[in-house]
Amino acid sequence: MSRLLETVLPARLGRGFRWLLASSWVSNLGDGIALSAGPLLIASQTRGPFLVALAVVLQQLPWLVFGLYAGALADRLDRRLLVVVVDLLRAGVLLLLVGSIATGVVSVPLVLLAVFSFATAEVFADTTSGTLLPMLVPRADLGLANARLQTGFITVNQLAGPPLGAFLFAAGAAWPFAAQAVLVGLGALLVSRLVLPGGVGEVRARQPLRQDIAEGLRWVVHHPAVRTLVLTITIFNVTFGAAWAVLVLYASDRLGMGPVGFGLLTTVSAVGGLLGTTAYGWITRRVSLGDLMRVGLVVETLTHLALALTTSPAVAMVIFFLFGVHAFVWGTTATTVRQRAVPDVLQGRVSSVYRLGVYGGLVAGSALGGLIAQRWGITAPFWFAFVGSAVFCVLIWGQLSHIAHADEESEDPLPGQGAGVADFDITVLIRSEHDAFRRAFTEIEGLTDPEELGRRWRELSDQLEVHAAGEEQVFYPELLQDVDDSEGDTEHAVKDHNEIRETTRKVDDHEVGTDAWWEAFREAREATVDHLGEEESDVLPPFQEQVDEDKRGELGMRWMKFLEDHENAKGLSREEPDPQEYVQEHSS
Repeated sequence: MSRLLETVLPARLGRGFRWLLASSWVSNLGDGIALSAGPLLIASQTRGPFLVALAVVLQQLPWLVFGLYAGALADRLDRRLLVVVVDLLRAGVLLLLVGSIATGVVSVPLVLLAVFSFATAEVFADTTSGTLLPMLVPRADLGLANARLQTGFITVNQLAGPPLGAFLFAAGAAWPFAAQAVLVGLGALLVSRLVLPGGVGEVRARQPLRQDIAEGLRWVVHHPAVRTLVLTITIFNVTFGAAWAVLVLYASDRLGMGPVGFGLLTTVSAVGGLLGTTAYGWITRRVSLGDLMRVGLVVETLTHLALALTTSPAVAMVIFFLFGVHAFVWGTTATTVRQRAVPDVLQGRVSSVYRLGVYGGLVAGSALGGLIAQRWGITAPFWFAFVGSAVFCVLIWGQLSHIAHADEESEDPLPGQGAGVADFDITVLIRSEHDAFRRAFTEIEGLTDPEELGRRWRELSDQLEVHAAGEEQVFYPELLQDVDDSEGDTEHAVKDHNEIRETTRKVDDHEVGTDAWWEAFREAREATVDHLGEEESDVLPPFQEQVDEDKRGELGMRWMKFLEDHENAKGLSREEPDPQEYVQEHSS
């Protein structure tokens, strides 16, 4: 049993990941119950096609309206607390709906209001939940962790949840939503058990949200791999949405399968996805992420062609099975590439830009699919999807090398060594390194082998010195020149650097792995984390406000050059500058 658990959930993923996985599975079971119970409730209140369709629109609309704001808040607030609060709000909406059903006052407007309210809360919950994984799992294991999350999603949301929801609805209209409320609440409880790296998730900025959103958009534009991902998912969801919008009609009119057959197609696709996510680790050990993305684009393009040509239910089921493998492998890969490339401080905003592409593409594609099918027939959307996907695939093919590049650089867990922030300003680079330091301290806490402990600590202590010296030579002089009343904060920051240097030397005074070593290590961690938090709240925000973007970008390039020149603390004296003399020297 322990060997099976280790295979499914390796211990190296950490206890925090297990809490997150349990929360995800529980919440997804509740959402799966609603997949069938929700439409059944709407249908029990009205048979009008417009109102039924309106309920679907109200489920997707919040992603387009609130998605970018949700990403900005996820990067600004305590992420764990935000997920817990929003999940409790979701459970509250469900309980109100249950009460209205139980008392017989339920109505179409009330149901539509509940749908919109729940979907809005879900935008904030899902966006923020997506930022937790990179904070808990080493970068090299993000692919495996995402695959395990996807496996749970398919199992409970796609396969187990819908039939359970239909069964509960048959027993009483209120039961499935009561069950979902309990499951969502339990998910919030499980998330509350997470212990995130110290200092992460505090309020990061006091600038208007629109500026936070603009930073996320600019970062995506300047990052080739993530820009390619967003562009690809947007275009391919237009083509996918066009074809899948008429899928139920395609199954009945083209394949002659009827309602049961349509359900069978979606089930077969989910089973394919289960196979893909289960085998994800095996696949990625043999195929690079860049090549995996290329194969996925070809598979999706040929799926549209094959469905446009076939009239055989058996052939269609094989196609849907293979498409299911592709869809969930693609989703896992895209999420992994994005999480590996994006600094922690931008995870929420970049994720929200990506999701805007997902849902924007689906909405536009669904509208196009309906118009195309009405004018040219039920297979026309599949031909449109094939041609559009093929053309875009040719145009984007060369850009997918950026994905492969991201894969090559993703294994490095230490700060200052990854690409992905080189085109952004110095404040984002510094925050990114802060996040990496917190992760590194957390990862070392989980090690037991003295040799590995010693190696990882030497790497981290060197990086801490490079970071401190870089700030003293590149960042703080500009801070003193360009930011009003920054002398006190700078002097305090240099004092912090000296304290960090002293505490790291204390760690080296003890035998690795002994009680004294761990005591000194935790003292160094506390000194470092305290400094990082103070710098993020007191130093970086005014610098962003008072220094223009071009200069921040220029300093970022100088910063990256400094890190490259002094890798592993090469050429650095590790001397402690006098804080007052430092400020006087660089203020003049």
